[in-house]
Amino acid sequence: MKKTTGKISYILTLLTFGLFSSSFGQGSLTPPGAPAPTMKSLDQIEARTIITSLPYVITNAGSYYLTGNLTGVAGTNGITIIVDNVSIDLNGFSYTGDGIYDPSNGIILNNNLYSNGGFNNLNNNIHATGSYNRIEGNHATISYTGIRVDSVGNVIIKNSSGGNSVANYNVAANNLFGPTLNSAATMATNSNPHANYTF
Repeated sequence: MKKTTGKISYILTLLTFGLFSSSFGQGSLTPPGAPAPTMKSLDQIEARTIITSLPYVITNAGSYYLTGNLTGVAGTNGITIIVDNVSIDLNGFSYTGDGIYDPSNGIILNNNLYSNGGFNNLNNNIHATGSYNRIEGNHATISYTGIRVDSVGNVIIKNSSGGNSVANYNVAANNLFGPTLNSAATMATNSNPHANYTF
């Protein structure tokens, strides 16, 4: 009987220590460090170049954008594109001065363009002489011509242009040129997704 009691006590002792030891921490709960980024930045996905001053000549294909308002030099093109496959986005900022001159093919998007006066032949807010450009979502005001397109095969949609001394739009034939609306009532109710506006 004593032997049995001793064995039971021994087993109870082992169980007691086992339970206590299992209640102690099993290691540090502190994370090893901040998790590493799992997504790529926009520049890693699509490398873009900042335009920091005017005049600016684009000699390499790619995407270009602004990080602040810019003012051009009178009598010179603000941005000249001399290669194909270029995209320009003013990124919500304003560009004051002679405009974008594009003899190539590219994408001209979301620009807010104003003239600096001096109304001369260079002073078009956007002047595309090449083909296969997409000119979309731009606002061109107070210049010689707001948006001028000399060649064929371009797409000109969703722009607004007004207050220009010669013409708000001067677009050659054989381009995909969205309808131009100039009535305030029509502008408010029009459902054409490709319309251009003039005022």
